[in-house]
This record gives sequence, structure tokens and C-alpha cells, in this order.
Amino acid sequence: MEPEKDGPERETAFSGIVRQYYGKILSYCGYFLGGNRPAAEDCAQDIFVILYNRMDTLNNYEKIGGWLYKTAGNLVKQYAAAIQKERKRLKSLTGFSDEGEFSHPLPESLRYEEDFDCLDDEETEEKIHAALEYVMGRLKKGEHTIWRIVFRERRPIADLAAELNLSPGAAKSRVARLRHKIMGLVRRFFEE
Repeated sequence: MEPEKDGPERETAFSGIVRQYYGKILSYCGYFLGGNRPAAEDCAQDIFVILYNRMDTLNNYEKIGGWLYKTAGNLVKQYAAAIQKERKRLKSLTGFSDEGEFSHPLPESLRYEEDFDCLDDEETEEKIHAALEYVMGRLKKGEHTIWRIVFRERRPIADLAAELNLSPGAAKSRVARLRHKIMGLVRRFFEE
């Protein structure tokens, strides 16, 4: 059965395939991407976009499952490699270890305390207050929450994940991105 290009038969066939296989392909992607739900959803969506674009070249929709799984296997490898590359890049930028701890934390003044009585000179104290104000003024509401939980209150990633209803991996990624953003803002402040 060959569908006519862009016709109702093609749309009907595509909808039926999506209904039958989407959940299975999503689970397959999720398993091979280590439970990374957003990546699995993106991967599954890409697979069905590829299917939709190639429907006119596929003749036997009844045996489409094998084609979908083969395509998923190839695409999952690409996604896994991209995720691994991004993790290495973030790790090198942030000092974030696999155990979820930082090998070198934020400056003490930006992490926990706004009391700078321990500083020797008033000019340095003023500069740190200004830097803190500059950084905090450029964080989004959700970033303030992450900063408060992880950097100020020193609570574990698991607490952050629970409070924001995220997976531990997603929480770690957000902490790493926020840390990178804060360090960039601090650098920019002191360069100005």
C-alpha cells in the first residue's frame, strides 16, 4: 500500500503508527539514554519527524516497527554521544564531579553569607556587596531558588530535585549551569 504524498491516507497511516509505537519508542530511548526524560522525548520526536518525512518512500506500514527501532538505535547513539560531550564540557567549565559535589566552590561571599565583617578593608567589602547585588539582580526567579537551596542553605541536590520536582540529573545540570552563570557574571562585574 503506497500512500499518496501529503494526502489524507498518509496522515491517517502516520497517526496510527504514532499511536501504536510512540510509547514504545519513547521507553526505548529513555532506557538507552539513562532515564533522561527530556532527551528521550526529543529523540522520540526526532524519530517520528524522520518517519513523517520518509513516509512516501516506505511501502509496508504493517512492518514499520523494525524500521522505527533501527532508526531509534542509530539516533539514541547520537544523542548519548552528545549528552556525554556536554557533560564533559560542563564538568570542565564548572568543576562539577560525578558525585554531585563541586571540586572548587563559589567564592565564600557569594555562597552563604552576606556579612563581610571578616574583610580587612572597607573598599573590598563594598566591592563584594556590589558584586553580590550585581549577580543577584541578574538571576531569574528559579535561579534564585536554586541558589538559596544549594549555595546558601547548603542542602543536597536531592532536596533541590524534590523541591523543584526534577530528576536528580536535571537538578545537577541546573546547579552546574547556575554556577557557570554566576561565575561569568562575577567575571563580567570585575572586568567592568
